Amino acid sequence: MNRKLDLPDPAVAVAPRPMARDLVRWLSICAVFLAVAALVVLAWGAQSAQRTRQDAVNWEAHSLQVMLASERLLSAYLDGETGQRGYVLTQDKTYLEPLTAARTVGAAQELRLIELTKDNPAQVRNVEALGVLNRLRVRQFDQVVALAQAGKVNAARELILSGQGKTAMEAIRARTALIGAEEQRRLAIRRADAIAATSTSETYTGLLSGVGVLLILATGALAVTLVRRREGALVERTRAEVADVVRLNRDLLQTVIDGSHDPIFAKDLSGAFVLANRRMGEVYGVRPQDMLGRFDRDFAEPDVADALTRVDQEVMASGQAQTVEEAVPERGEMRIFLSSKVPWRVDDKVVGVIGIARDVTEMKQAERVLVAANDELEVRVRARTSDLQDALADATSQAGQRAAAEAQMRQMQKMESIGQLTGGIAHDFNNMLAIVVGSLDMARRRLNGSEDPKVRVCIDNAGEGATRAAGLTARLLAFSRQQPLAPEALDPNKLVSGMSELLRRTLGDHIRIETVLAGGLWAAFADAAQLESAIVNLAVNGRDAMSEGGKLTIETSNAHLDDSYVAGELELEAGQYVLISVSDSGTGMAPDVAAKAFDPFYTTKDVGKGTGLGLSQVFGFIKQSGGHIKIYSEVGHGTTLKIYLPRYSGLIVDAIKPTQETTPLGDLSQIILVVEDEAKVRHMAVDALRELGYTVVQAENGQQALEQLTLQPAISMLFTDIVMPDMNGRLLAEEALKRRPDLKVLYTTGYTRNAVVHNGMLDVGVAFLSKPYTFEQLARKVRDVMRDAGANRLKVAT
Repeated sequence: MNRKLDLPDPAVAVAPRPMARDLVRWLSICAVFLAVAALVVLAWGAQSAQRTRQDAVNWEAHSLQVMLASERLLSAYLDGETGQRGYVLTQDKTYLEPLTAARTVGAAQELRLIELTKDNPAQVRNVEALGVLNRLRVRQFDQVVALAQAGKVNAARELILSGQGKTAMEAIRARTALIGAEEQRRLAIRRADAIAATSTSETYTGLLSGVGVLLILATGALAVTLVRRREGALVERTRAEVADVVRLNRDLLQTVIDGSHDPIFAKDLSGAFVLANRRMGEVYGVRPQDMLGRFDRDFAEPDVADALTRVDQEVMASGQAQTVEEAVPERGEMRIFLSSKVPWRVDDKVVGVIGIARDVTEMKQAERVLVAANDELEVRVRARTSDLQDALADATSQAGQRAAAEAQMRQMQKMESIGQLTGGIAHDFNNMLAIVVGSLDMARRRLNGSEDPKVRVCIDNAGEGATRAAGLTARLLAFSRQQPLAPEALDPNKLVSGMSELLRRTLGDHIRIETVLAGGLWAAFADAAQLESAIVNLAVNGRDAMSEGGKLTIETSNAHLDDSYVAGELELEAGQYVLISVSDSGTGMAPDVAAKAFDPFYTTKDVGKGTGLGLSQVFGFIKQSGGHIKIYSEVGHGTTLKIYLPRYSGLIVDAIKPTQETTPLGDLSQIILVVEDEAKVRHMAVDALRELGYTVVQAENGQQALEQLTLQPAISMLFTDIVMPDMNGRLLAEEALKRRPDLKVLYTTGYTRNAVVHNGMLDVGVAFLSKPYTFEQLARKVRDVMRDAGANRLKVAT
């Protein structure tokens, strides 16, 4: 059935009708296009702000990568420096591994930095400078290692101590700090850009929503206004045209908001959807038109729907816009949206809420990654700082140990130099003293009492001076560890007890002597005579420090020197020792004085009251015996010197003390061959032996001595000097014993080299008479050797 349309009278306002329709059409089209243009501009601005924010986030991660690469490079070279010092100090090749790693990691991180910083000219320059420093430090590593591997450890240490490596590492640290500072500056700018971009994106989103809503409202209001102005028959037509325009506007608006990647929606006061775009429908998994008139609880879990509705109600109740983070499940995955909600007003009355949301799930994940990376970086920095502090403490400790070792090495070198000087002159000096002492003894024996009494006084004075000179030479040899020792197993308690009376007579009544002897004391292995002399020297020094009187304490105990103690001492092995300590209550010594107490000729006594050789003689004897001596002193609180002697684990055999008797004489049937390259010394020895009643033949070198042995098969004893040109005394004796196995041998010298002395001790079974010797000493030693009892060092029972 056809329906007839009521049309207006053509005579009435025929002309205005086209004009009215054109005006309506023109105004509608203009409004729509203006609104569309505004929406497009706002959408473009929102997308641009989002891209800017994402770029800023990416650049933050880039800056963190640059900082991590520079830290790894610095860490590698710090490990390399620790390895270098460890290798030079210990020669352990495992310390070379950090050096190899430093070279490899340093090169890799340098390439990484070049790639990461090519966009920043300032960082490019920093990385280029860092590369130059890296290669310089690698060359320094190689130089130090090459010197150490070539055995030039001192040169390697000097190169380390020169400060070149420290300067290079400080430059590397400074350049690394510049790289980090530049990235921190850029990181701050990029974070600010990200915040600004997020704010801009939110602003554009709000404006986009507002303009869309305003477009709908403005279009509707315009249509209503035009309809009301129409007259009569034009009302229905105008309504139809307006409806078409509204539908067109709605379609355009829907098309525009459906093109957005962000959910857009509008709700009335009850919370029912009145507008939703395609992205909003995707969130809930339905079509946008199916959402109209329905609520959040129809699509989401109750707790999620309640949270969304609560924010909507707060916005509508307060009339204030809010931007909140909302968690909404999408296809089974919980997504985070940054929602901006504004009150929807009509005639200043809130009729609903309009919102736009931005999916920030990936951004939140990136932020968490950045926070985790930053936390990891802080942990690594703290750990590396702790490692560097530990390395610094270790380096400081090693530097202290190295300084102490170098000081001990310098002291040992100084002692060695003085010892070499002493040994160089001892032979000739003792030969001259042998002539003086022997000649004086011979002269004294030829006195018959009829000569001037002053002659005997002069001879006695000369003999005393020669004896003192011989004692001085013996002290120098003791200090230089070149005196021949005859060690034996001894009981330190018995030795100290036996010295008590001697010490009381030596020290005087104003010194109170106290001995503290340990029970269960171990046996020691040392030269008893030299040990007694050492204790007397220490006691005399203690007495001199107590001019007003005082107390001297001699104490014995067992001691164990462990690895930690001997690590700071040269020429000392860990193990068990017997300790003899001598303490006085005297004035004490300052640290600088105590440090030089063992130096030869160093003394704090007045001129003429000391030679400065007492402690140096003790030092040489203890070191030559394989022991250790330590001094503890404080000004005003006295001094303690501790002697550590090696423990002896075998049995102690009591020595038979010789009885006093007259000078033993020889027999003409006993022939002695005297071998000495110094003519005057040889003649003195020949005269003395003939004076004793022996038959004597002589030779000035080893070859002549062998010839005499062939010519005189009845020779009973070989009396030979050790230090001679061409053939020394030990070689001569070995050759003579091959020809005459029953031949007695007595050695003499003023300076013992490694012929009959090894490790500072006389060989077992060797008979030895040191120069200078007296007539009585020669007589008794020759008599003992003739009886097969003259060995200075017997085999100790075990």
